[in-house]
Amino acid sequence: MKACLTLADPSPSRVQEKIGLYKDRVALIEVRLDHLESSQLPRPPADGAALIATCRPEREGGSYRGPERSRLRTLREAAKIGYHWIDLEWDSEISGLPSTTAVIRSSHRFDRLPADLGAWLDRVRGKERVVKLAASVTTTGEAVRLLRWMEKLPEDLTRVVLAMGEAGQPTRYLGSLLGNQWTYVSESGQPLVSGQFSLAAWEEVFGHRELPRNPRVYGVIGDPVAHSLSPLLMAALFRQYRIGGLYFPFHVEALDDWFGYLNDSRLDFRGFSVTLPHKSAVLEFVSAFESPVPAINTLAGRPGRWHGSNTDWDGFLNPLRRRLDLSGKSALVLGNGGVAHTAVRSLLWEGAEVTVAGRNRERVAEFASR
Repeated sequence: MKACLTLADPSPSRVQEKIGLYKDRVALIEVRLDHLESSQLPRPPADGAALIATCRPEREGGSYRGPERSRLRTLREAAKIGYHWIDLEWDSEISGLPSTTAVIRSSHRFDRLPADLGAWLDRVRGKERVVKLAASVTTTGEAVRLLRWMEKLPEDLTRVVLAMGEAGQPTRYLGSLLGNQWTYVSESGQPLVSGQFSLAAWEEVFGHRELPRNPRVYGVIGDPVAHSLSPLLMAALFRQYRIGGLYFPFHVEALDDWFGYLNDSRLDFRGFSVTLPHKSAVLEFVSAFESPVPAINTLAGRPGRWHGSNTDWDGFLNPLRRRLDLSGKSALVLGNGGVAHTAVRSLLWEGAEVTVAGRNRERVAEFASR
């Protein structure tokens, strides 16, 4: 599970400092030469991470605006001072590279996910060591289409295939299990591309652990999901209890597309935490569930045989029961989401009189009427 940290700082000296800071934490560091404010090139470290030189032109989503000849000269210079890789766009050619320099042949589609993924690959694939394909997606359905295609790629194709955008984030995590050579990560709080996750998040999830070839996969599904602390908490618990699996945040907007993919995937999916807005809708995809209310927050089992449960009910009620008798009490619930539904039902179950408050009068009224 290799991580490639992207550095896109305009200051060559700061990039040089960061290379020294991160060289022992990741396998690769991508230096975005197109972001530098001067022609001075940061130098590779004597040991540690391999360096990738990328000077991305505007036509491929980068910041370089100068002549093509100068851009290629910059890449050649990076190769000569010891960069292990250069990232070269699918429509560019370069000569004069040292024999020790490997080439990543890349293509970026910021407008949409190509309709013919095979033709997209054929246009990029050549004699280079690694093919990189990145496309923007806006829906779970598009991300799932790319994941299905990734699962069918030949094992001898050395590649990095990913989807950009929040909806495409599952491809960045699962790509590491589907043949990608590495995944791109950012410095904490500084994603260069929407959907890219941080080095700290990668370290928490993978933790430099030895994992089986096809590890068990767990995660939290929601929309949005970036705010969730579940991956941080679960990573610590997995280490403590020596659970040989991985727990990811999955940005899922369309449950039918997501569960359709799970049913067909060769990956070993075993369970999910469920957060907003899916706690009720996910019941459609379970074989059985245990919950006093029509809402669940946990799935366990295997695709096609999911068992649902609701830990929100006990997690909410038990601390209150230990302190007071709720019968006849007045309770004010702030909010009208999935957890609020469970809270209100559990309070009514205990005999409390409940008032619900929220920011949207119509939504709160509809919620209260249920």
